[in-house]
Amino acid sequence: MDAWDGAAGVDSASLTLAHERLEAGCAPVAVFAELAARTGDWHLSAWAVCLALGIPAPDVAGRFARGMGDIATEFHPGEEELCGEVMETVGLFDVPRPLDERGTEIARLLTTAAGALGGMPSGHALTLSRRRVRGELTAMFLSLARTLPRRERARPAEYWAALSAAGDLLLQAGSGDRSEVERALQECRRRAAEHPSNGERPVASDAD
Repeated sequence: MDAWDGAAGVDSASLTLAHERLEAGCAPVAVFAELAARTGDWHLSAWAVCLALGIPAPDVAGRFARGMGDIATEFHPGEEELCGEVMETVGLFDVPRPLDERGTEIARLLTTAAGALGGMPSGHALTLSRRRVRGELTAMFLSLARTLPRRERARPAEYWAALSAAGDLLLQAGSGDRSEVERALQECRRRAAEHPSNGERPVASDAD
């Protein structure tokens, strides 16, 4: 579904209702279920909820292009809430959090680390992806720090170096889980020392 076709297809009544329900404290899943039951158009109901949450239309289109919207085809009338729960689980309703310069660099380093891991279970990959979108960089770092690279395909030197650089920046940023980040960073540094890199090590920003 094209970004602008999807956005333009959402009628004002559905969008207004979605805004009102969300502002009243209703969960996105409940709002989707109500709209889907009322209109019978599950795809546009999902679009309405996403737009009402403030997710930019191109982002919504990208999520639909990755198959998130196709989840609706797996359910039947009366299963609107269950469908919404699955949509939420895969991240369709996740509101992206803008990152500052340091946050962007941390996210880049964590993405580099994930790419050097040598593969991971799909559930773990989805969780990391959702945390990246929501700007939950500390949780993303701690999750990766607890994960060992796969022996066959991993690049451990790159992995631990990138995580160490990301941990340094998180501490500079004043992470709320400072003690936990410090412990994880010490372990990342220890493992990085065990896997010296022959190439360039990721360099952390020296921004305050």
